[in-house]
Amino acid sequence: MKKYLLCLLAVFVCLPGLSHYSAAEELSVTLTPVYSPYWKRTTPWTTEEKNHVQASISGLEANNAYVIRVHILKDGIVRSTYSQRFVFPVKKEKHFCKFFCGPLKNPGNHSMQVFIEDEISGKTAKAELPFEVRSPKDFYLRDLALVDYETIQHPIPPVCFAHQNISFAFMYSGAVQDGDILSATISDKKSSEILCKFESVYSPNLHYISFSLKDPGRHILLLKAVNKTKNLEVEYELPIFVVDPAEIYNEGASDNYIPEGR
Repeated sequence: MKKYLLCLLAVFVCLPGLSHYSAAEELSVTLTPVYSPYWKRTTPWTTEEKNHVQASISGLEANNAYVIRVHILKDGIVRSTYSQRFVFPVKKEKHFCKFFCGPLKNPGNHSMQVFIEDEISGKTAKAELPFEVRSPKDFYLRDLALVDYETIQHPIPPVCFAHQNISFAFMYSGAVQDGDILSATISDKKSSEILCKFESVYSPNLHYISFSLKDPGRHILLLKAVNKTKNLEVEYELPIFVVDPAEIYNEGASDNYIPEGR
């Protein structure tokens, strides 16, 4: 039952200035579909993609023990399950968990259910995210993630320093075949400046496209991929924060933020 379900529990450090929640706050959880793993996205997913979901949890008490259970359902029937017990040493406004499952090979209607129980107080919370999984037939980018330029490993949050080299990692969908000529460009939506270009013949491996941004602030990047052989294209809008290193200790982007994706 656990074969297709994995869980990554990540506790983010809140920035100074975020107020703690009151002890009276109810235990609650909300679920948001994301790219792998930081950009908010729309569904459906396809049978080629891992299904990444970010959970935002409120009402956690310091030093209480919690059990979290995650179920993946297909047509209302539980297909896989995962559980984990954890303790938070301090109170924060919110905590974030990232769950992913799949790729789910059976197209159709699925859902992810998350249950949380406080073993001390007996409080419980639950949330459910319905989603559709389709057979791949469209041209799109999968496993899309922002990664460190030096290591090109491990997705990083959409926050970077000005003039810092960073990279997008991605793979092409199954609609692409051997011999297809492909290109990708990243541009700044506001200025229309092209930050980098990439062209290759199709391969099933991860591709990387690297760039840097010079102006601090919130940017909207346009990632456009084109299958020149079949005359197909797709475009993604990906928000990113650029921080001036000189001001990093004075002001920064909140860990609570989930930028909008596709």
